[in-house]
Amino acid sequence: MERRVLELKPKKSQLQIASETGLSNPNMVTMIKQGASKLALDRVPSMARALRCDPACLTASKGATQ
Repeated sequence: MERRVLELKPKKSQLQIASETGLSNPNMVTMIKQGASKLALDRVPSMARALRCDPACLTASKGATQ
């Protein structure tokens, strides 16, 4: 996820990613990237759309939680 956020950085801010994912706080994107927080499974599809990636990429690395 971290790599994808960095790839999109010139086009999309973390605020935009958080908004498109339904996260109220853009700092959550950073926390998820750094492994300080996990992405809830119900947020995986919207995060994948925001990052323009396969949802499997988000659950494979640092994991997601219910």
